[in-house]
Amino acid sequence: MFINLNGQLLPAEAPIIPAASRAFRYGLAVFETMLLQEGRIRLEAFHWERLRLGMEALGISIPGDFFQELAHAARQTWQRNGYAQKARIRIQVWPGSGSYTSSPWTTEYCIETAALPTDFEQQNNAGLKAGWARGIVRHADSFSHLKTCQALPFVQAARQAQARGWDEALLCNQYGRMAEGSISNLFWVSAGRICTPPLSEGCVAGVLRRHLLQFLPSAGFELAEESVLPESLLQADSIWLSNALRGLRWLREYEGRPKATGAAAEIQRLLWRLEE
Repeated sequence: MFINLNGQLLPAEAPIIPAASRAFRYGLAVFETMLLQEGRIRLEAFHWERLRLGMEALGISIPGDFFQELAHAARQTWQRNGYAQKARIRIQVWPGSGSYTSSPWTTEYCIETAALPTDFEQQNNAGLKAGWARGIVRHADSFSHLKTCQALPFVQAARQAQARGWDEALLCNQYGRMAEGSISNLFWVSAGRICTPPLSEGCVAGVLRRHLLQFLPSAGFELAEESVLPESLLQADSIWLSNALRGLRWLREYEGRPKATGAAAEIQRLLWRLEE
């Protein structure tokens, strides 16, 4: 297996991070995880735009042809690793080595790929189990919507989910309201309305979340961005999780309470049809 470091293909086990790396020292990096399907990246334009916005917010320089270079390097990497049908692509971008403020802030990147089973998106037929992660706070601030490598709350929430036998753990923000899951955005259905927390609640600006915000009203669904307390979420008719790789998944159980699938499967089918 090979990775791509700044345009150079290297064995996946090659050491690539120096001790002075700002990504290693400070978590100062942004990344995108993309779904490759039959030679194309799903929601590709949204991924590149989010990456660009993240780089601008963190002050990472963007050379003129940078995204064309990334697209070429990603294709070179998945082709070298022999993926043609379905694969996971992870692109991480960070400023070169140094301290908080030392110059220059040159741009570096690493691309990884991994094969996915052909039935990857159909693995949620039975629904998922999830709960509310205690003692972990997802802080809402001017950077919380970015896809950065500062992932400690997500890692600890995922470990808590594993320990409790859940498929996903949901995190609250500093105000005690639900923000998102460890690897997913949150949606719920109440009184016929589909709801999701606004970005001001601390959730990542997910690309599938963005796609759903555009698609659902046009497909006749009532949609609202609003806050929700953990206790109020218990009363939801259905709870869904969205993720660019895994699609829209429904919870069969939240905090021990059974939940219905609702229109999750129907919406997922409509999304697939829209992208054909």
